[in-house]
Amino acid sequence: MQKIIIFTSPGGGGHMSASNALATYLKDDYEVIQTYLLADVLKSFDPVYLASFGKCSGEAAYNAITPYNQWWLLNLIYRIGRVCFIPFEPFMRKRIVQYLKDTNADMVISVIPIFNKILSQAAQELDIPFLLMPTDLDIRSFVYNVKHPTYNKFHLSLIFNDYSIVQHAYAKGICDHYITYEGFPLRAEFFESKNRDALKAAMGIEKQKPVVMIMMGSQGASSLVHCVRHMKNMQTPLHLLVCIGKLQTIKSALASIVLPPWITMDIIEETNRISDYMAVSDILVTKSGTASFCEAIHMNLPMILDATSSALVWERFNHRFTESNGLGAVIKNYAELPLYLEQYLQDPGLLAEVKHNISLLSLKDTPERVRNRIARMLRPSLKYGNLMFAYGKKSRLQ
Repeated sequence: MQKIIIFTSPGGGGHMSASNALATYLKDDYEVIQTYLLADVLKSFDPVYLASFGKCSGEAAYNAITPYNQWWLLNLIYRIGRVCFIPFEPFMRKRIVQYLKDTNADMVISVIPIFNKILSQAAQELDIPFLLMPTDLDIRSFVYNVKHPTYNKFHLSLIFNDYSIVQHAYAKGICDHYITYEGFPLRAEFFESKNRDALKAAMGIEKQKPVVMIMMGSQGASSLVHCVRHMKNMQTPLHLLVCIGKLQTIKSALASIVLPPWITMDIIEETNRISDYMAVSDILVTKSGTASFCEAIHMNLPMILDATSSALVWERFNHRFTESNGLGAVIKNYAELPLYLEQYLQDPGLLAEVKHNISLLSLKDTPERVRNRIARMLRPSLKYGNLMFAYGKKSRLQ
């Protein structure tokens, strides 16, 4: 059985969500190993790990800062981090090559930023395929230092076929020959058939009542409370699904908010059935993380993005993408939230238009696309001149 190494990172939920989904797609046909590149392979180059004498990693420090919404600091860490490793690239590449040899890897998939130049070089040195799958729409951190690739087993898989995304690949000299669009690797639950009415009944939600889902991620405790408080001004009857995940400390704050009788609320704790709650929702209020953003796109769910504070560099792109593609709204102040909700819920035509715009982007067959792409990249081939042949047929193996 061929072995695939997926390089991922615990620094940000999107990387782990993507790598776990990929492992699920591929486990029946390949041996899949998920590896933390920094923590498992390159920890001796991690300045935080070295400074703390092995007690803390850079990714752990990043995650510890995230709940405090110190975006300026996180953005600074990113900008410093992407340059501080440059002098050590030859040594890191050598370490990666040795790791791939030790694991007998047949292919490398990367869902992480910054290090893809040396990952591609390591794969090329071993003559094995390298698939880069950015987990953000803003791919600049993923193609950082990747310039004019010529390795015929290099491939870039983007989430959506949109010029605002792919232009950053073109700027690095990555031509169309190396690019396809497989979508964001979502968990298997998102590809299940959903019966909206049955799910609503099971959740005890009135069939005709609009549903607004609020999900802010690990850094959104205060945002959740602010959103719900502003619902007091709503005149349209609706049901709230407030997803707190592991944020148990805010349950009492949410429960103490007095809402009008026509607004009901459920508090959703940690669950692996987010897709079911999205399936019954009419609008999602969320932060701009790409994983939840792409989940909403897949579920054809209009969004209101929270831009009331600063954001990570690569997530700001999602605000512009939402507005330019008519996928929902972006709020700069929580007082805007009930106004947008009233507008969408009272105008079915407007909501239908947003859903149509979302449907133009959504890919419903990502697992099949990913499996087919990887099968093509691992297919035995012979190269003659500028043509690539596989099993006797000319093929643009990318």
